[in-house]
Amino acid sequence: MEWSVDDTDEGGVLHVIVTTSLTLHTLRDAMAIAAAIPRRHSVTRLHVSHPHTTLSMQLLDAVVRELGRVFSHCACLEWSLIGAKNVPSLAWLAALWRDVWCLAPSTPRQIRLHLDSHHVTHDVASLDLLQPHLDGLYIRAKATMPTLVPQLGSLTMLTELCLAKTFSSWNRHVLASFLTKLAPYPRSRKQHTYLPYLTTLSLTNNMFNADDVVGLVTALRYHDTLRHLSLAYSLPHMTAKTGQWISAGLLHSPYSNLQSLNLSGLSIHQDAAHAMIGCHDLSDVAPPPPNIAHGVPHSPVPRGLYAIPATILLQHHGNWQISSHSSSTYNVEVVCSTALDVAVVVPGGGIVWLDRYKFPMQQLCPDVKQQAHKDKHMRELVLDDLTSANVVVPLLTSFPNVRSLQRLRLRRYGLTTDELREVLRCCPLLVALDLQACQLSDVSPLIEAWRSPPYPSVLQRLNVAKNVLGLVGATAIFQSLAECPHLQVLDISHNCIGSSALDTLHDALQDNHTLQTITIDATPEGDALSKDHHGTPLHVLPLSVEVQQACFHALYRKLEHQHMLDPSVVRSIFQFAAPTVYRRVRQVP
Repeated sequence: MEWSVDDTDEGGVLHVIVTTSLTLHTLRDAMAIAAAIPRRHSVTRLHVSHPHTTLSMQLLDAVVRELGRVFSHCACLEWSLIGAKNVPSLAWLAALWRDVWCLAPSTPRQIRLHLDSHHVTHDVASLDLLQPHLDGLYIRAKATMPTLVPQLGSLTMLTELCLAKTFSSWNRHVLASFLTKLAPYPRSRKQHTYLPYLTTLSLTNNMFNADDVVGLVTALRYHDTLRHLSLAYSLPHMTAKTGQWISAGLLHSPYSNLQSLNLSGLSIHQDAAHAMIGCHDLSDVAPPPPNIAHGVPHSPVPRGLYAIPATILLQHHGNWQISSHSSSTYNVEVVCSTALDVAVVVPGGGIVWLDRYKFPMQQLCPDVKQQAHKDKHMRELVLDDLTSANVVVPLLTSFPNVRSLQRLRLRRYGLTTDELREVLRCCPLLVALDLQACQLSDVSPLIEAWRSPPYPSVLQRLNVAKNVLGLVGATAIFQSLAECPHLQVLDISHNCIGSSALDTLHDALQDNHTLQTITIDATPEGDALSKDHHGTPLHVLPLSVEVQQACFHALYRKLEHQHMLDPSVVRSIFQFAAPTVYRRVRQVP
């Protein structure tokens, strides 16, 4: 078995790979190694995978039970079956995970699964065995599975859902069914039970067309629990109209609480990107009204959410089926109106005009009315592999409150110096900036941003790997480390920086106590730098108030026969237990 500690921001995640050499006899030794790993490295999640490995049911049972015993303190088990060979039925595995992990005598723990189309096609109903402990589900289907959509409705405790390569152009009804169920708005909130706690949705590597984009936008517009959304490598070529739908329907939705968005692989030209900037309202993308009334007095219908006694369904080729019902109501959003008609948003469908006098509308209660939400903003944005040049700045400008953006990833894009300067001007509060493989040669905008008031740089993570910085660019960054006091992680590998730049870095690190991780090329000069600075203690992190309180109460219970605790002893214990931050120099080939 192979063990590795996750070095990302999340922390407390331990990765385990079960290799082909594992047997029942070697399992005990492997678990002894696992028990020696500090608990802090696995307190959040344990990620287990066994790619290209065939495990017997007896060995798999022993592995699960031993992991459950050694990592009883771990809050979540994440198990990947992707690439595994001759895996037992999902029903057998689900029962094993439930009994050993989820229903253990200790505190109940969560579980997340990575599955492929084979497991989901044959045993999707067995996922009910893991309720209510199944917290995340990641599926690489590579095929459309109509039975999956209704089954997801029973997994009410899911917070993360990934459906990669699941929806295709020849089975649009499956996506339509999913969006109809996903949209919380057509039903009252008390009755909504389809994924009610969903916070993360990933629909990567699918095949969406322009109509699908409208369905996605109008369904997710009202999902107030969703925080993270990925449409990477799934969207069609963005026309001005499609871009406006995304901007007005999703980015500027007053009902959404979206904080993180991944639009990697977006195919968009400058005209479409600029069209998104001024489109903040769905009335801008509404089709023209069917009736034009000349001279008729116009009393606008107030915008907001309404209930109408009708059923509205989107048929093929963009046709709508509208039927009146006196016994049931359908909830819609009014975006604009004329003297004769009113334009309403149908979640999962789009915008349709209705006869305002044929369908009496009742405005919903105030707690679901349209709100301004001016304080909401996107915190993280991923824009890898953009296919057109000079589109980054207008794309960023189309986002609301973009100045509050904290994380930006922009990989494999031909970023010019002027664009970088505008990006830093638009987003002055970036905490993490990833510009890997962006053909970047001039870092002067970064240096200027670090030095310019009134926004002192708060950048903590910078990735400029696989660019063309060379000696000049790398030296400029190293000489400016003192002017970016918050920088903790720097990746400058694969930039042909040369040995003299490493000498500059060596001198800069002498007085720097904040840069915790730096990634450079694996060279003899890099080895010398690593020997001088790897493992250097930087500072001590103070214990949190919660940890101090827990320690104090434990000491008090242990020494309760004494009348008092010596404060100096307690203070010494806190100082000894406080973790020390060491510098790490990573070398990559």
